[in-house]
Amino acid sequence: MNPGLVLYAMADGGFAVWDSARNAWKQRGGTDEQDKIKAYVFSGQEVWQGLPNSDPRMGWLRNGLVRDWANWQREDSEPFQQLKNVLRTLSPNPRQPLEPGKRCGCG
Repeated sequence: MNPGLVLYAMADGGFAVWDSARNAWKQRGGTDEQDKIKAYVFSGQEVWQGLPNSDPRMGWLRNGLVRDWANWQREDSEPFQQLKNVLRTLSPNPRQPLEPGKRCGCG
């Protein structure tokens, strides 16, 4: 049975993601801590700004929300439509929904 993803909001602004498909105990029969695959842990900075690869020629390991948002908006993609729906749903006042600003057209 696969219970799905578990998201943890951490006190320092970071997040941890435990993926049951990836993080299940290894099937070797071991039960010690070394056999357990750890959760992904992202600092608050990594969530927003991403994480560059140690080799700049290799691009980014994680884009971060700012870079993803800009790419989604530029492409007017399905993830951008989903983001707009999430913002609308999270709006404290339905008569004044949260909406992304217009694209700057720069760069």
